[in-house]
Amino acid sequence: MLGVDLKITRKEERAAERLKVFEENRKHTFLRDTILLSDASTSEDEEDLNQPGPSSKSPTDCTKITSIRRSRLRLQKERAENIRNKYKISINDSITIHWDGKLLLALTGKYNVDRLPIVASCNGKEQLLGVPALDIGTGVDQANTIFQTLEDWCVTDNIQALCCDTTASNMGLIKYASVLLKNLLQRNILYMPCRHHIFEIVLRSVFEVKFGITTSGSDVLIFIRFREFWSNVNTTHFEPGIKNEYVEKLLHNVNTEIIEFCISYLNNRLPREDYRELLELTIIFLGEVWFKAPLTSSAPLQDLTFLKDLIKYQSVDKSISDISIKKCVGIYGIESLTLFNHFKINTEFLKIDPSSWQNNENYKKAAAIIKNIPVVNDIAEQEVKLIEEYNDKITKDESQKQYLLQVVYDYRKTYPDSRKGTLRKK
Repeated sequence: MLGVDLKITRKEERAAERLKVFEENRKHTFLRDTILLSDASTSEDEEDLNQPGPSSKSPTDCTKITSIRRSRLRLQKERAENIRNKYKISINDSITIHWDGKLLLALTGKYNVDRLPIVASCNGKEQLLGVPALDIGTGVDQANTIFQTLEDWCVTDNIQALCCDTTASNMGLIKYASVLLKNLLQRNILYMPCRHHIFEIVLRSVFEVKFGITTSGSDVLIFIRFREFWSNVNTTHFEPGIKNEYVEKLLHNVNTEIIEFCISYLNNRLPREDYRELLELTIIFLGEVWFKAPLTSSAPLQDLTFLKDLIKYQSVDKSISDISIKKCVGIYGIESLTLFNHFKINTEFLKIDPSSWQNNENYKKAAAIIKNIPVVNDIAEQEVKLIEEYNDKITKDESQKQYLLQVVYDYRKTYPDSRKGTLRKK
């Protein structure tokens, strides 16, 4: 009997151990799943309890969910506030502010609002300041919202430049966001419209001249037809465009250079996936000018080279050359020198022979500063994608939504990819 009892006891011990492991795993699974529950699902739980008849969830389950939710909201807020408190800017730092708008559903899901990602860049580093919601995305509303956000982060005195898209609500002379924001800051501010958008204006003008179509949005009929017809295209059987006699004649002297250029940039980390697609498709009309647009230090030479190429293009197509040059007029001028003042750059090196600049300390400091000044609005456009991903997830409370975006943004900055070396970072 003693032996039988011992066997039974051991079986019971093993069964108890398995049950303990099962319970631990169940708890971990429960925590993992419920930590991601949104406020919407929590509201549904509460409504379910308040409705007559039997509830689908027990009061104990709802209590656990509510407790976990409270902890998540508290930790989310603490981490977001910690991110803001750690953002330290010295009195001599010059900040460039970026913003971009996107029309999305309000958190209630009943109407649309303008989401406005606002990003500060300084010394080669970016920081998301917020993605507030605007009922009406006019220039006045944008300027007031951006200014309030800057005050909340205590950086108004450091703002020296504004970088935004060349939309009607952003750029203009009177009631436009850039001008109104400058007035709110009560000092001269350097305007730096996104260079990608500037070249898009040139490209659009060429398209309108050659196709006779005025474009006012993304829904261009010729592109819509091509998209609808794409399903009928045999993508497994095609010939490179270079085999076309006309194309080969035009690109004969630069074909190798274009291929090398695309390959070299594909090896870089690109801020947006459609840039990679553009490189892979090798769109000839854009050439190098598009992908070198973010390089601030290369901008002057690049722009002059671009103008020179446009003038030379008159021998190929005068109408394209003329309209492109016309759109470029007014971009350049002596006001470009104000960049040095806004970013506190000593210009003494401009008085000496350029051949000796490489050994000049003022030039070295200037080159380091200018290299880190972003002149495209890609970083704000990236945060448009962020709010698109999380607009209808996790929470329907506006304050918690802002905390959530800060936490996700900070996490992605720390861990930009899922490689082992990156994930080992603290």
